[in-house]
Amino acid sequence: MIQPLVDDICFYSPQGTLDIMGHIFVNFGKSKTKPLVMVLSPEHREAKRLQMAGKLSAARIPVYPSPERAARALANMISYFRLR
Repeated sequence: MIQPLVDDICFYSPQGTLDIMGHIFVNFGKSKTKPLVMVLSPEHREAKRLQMAGKLSAARIPVYPSPERAARALANMISYFRLR
């Protein structure tokens, strides 16, 4: 799954696949060499979304409510590292 020419991955998880995809990304996050963020939109059931957000956060994977917020966070992170 790690490709040297790929800088980021955007994945949309349709309702009903949250548990499976969350598990895959938590495991992927353990071996990541590139930034990884997740978008858990409000369309997912609230209890499931909060539970998965907790698992992702525990795996040090930031969770955002929209693709726009996730993209802004990645852009800010890139700016930070360029200025460092």
